[in-house]
Amino acid sequence: MRRNIALVLVLVCVLLLLCGTACYLYFSRPASSLVLDTAEKVEKNLDLERNPVNFPALQKKNPDIYAWVYIPGTNVNFPLLQSSTEDTDYYLSHSVDGEEDSLGCLITQSKYNSNDFSDPVTVIYGRKSAARLGQLEKYFLSSDSLLKFDVVLVYNKNGVLRYQVIGATEYENPHILNQYRCFEDVSQIPVFWDRLHSYRTLLHQFDESVSVTEDDRLLVFSTGLSSNSDHRFLVVAKLVR
Repeated sequence: MRRNIALVLVLVCVLLLLCGTACYLYFSRPASSLVLDTAEKVEKNLDLERNPVNFPALQKKNPDIYAWVYIPGTNVNFPLLQSSTEDTDYYLSHSVDGEEDSLGCLITQSKYNSNDFSDPVTVIYGRKSAARLGQLEKYFLSSDSLLKFDVVLVYNKNGVLRYQVIGATEYENPHILNQYRCFEDVSQIPVFWDRLHSYRTLLHQFDESVSVTEDDRLLVFSTGLSSNSDHRFLVVAKLVR
């Protein structure tokens, strides 16, 4: 009888040890490991109204992760970071773990954008590598691209924001938010849209049925252009809810 009790106690101790080890390994994982897991969950999530991102877990690893961006049908499925330091471009050359990384992350700049998507225009930057935003050129080359890839989902701690993709184009290389003074004058929102629309190049896809007004809120993906280092490639989306 005593031997049985001792055996049970040993087994319980072993199980507790294994559970503790598993918990330690899980919670001590680097942020990059959690990011990979989250990307898989986002891609498998069929209920687009549901937020599958565990922000408390991600922000425990790196509090600069404040949103997640996903364009269904593409490989754009990344955390969005905003540096809490004076170096607003820090994560363009660093990983979510804070290690030097030439691919970097998707970012917004705290000098120009808040992290709650309340600004008239939010600009997301990312490297032109095919492993980051460089892949957008591939997706938005064809004339039916705005039908295939028409949705952008932004997950944050408050829920889900849904944007409609309304245009993609090659563009000059000004700092948009600096040029338009962060769109403090919201009448400049349709001015900006009209300027993009009139910038005719081979890389130019626009939804002609859509209009943009000063009441709209825009999301702009901005990355380097593969064929011209002096120009950018932009994808523009409009908040629908």
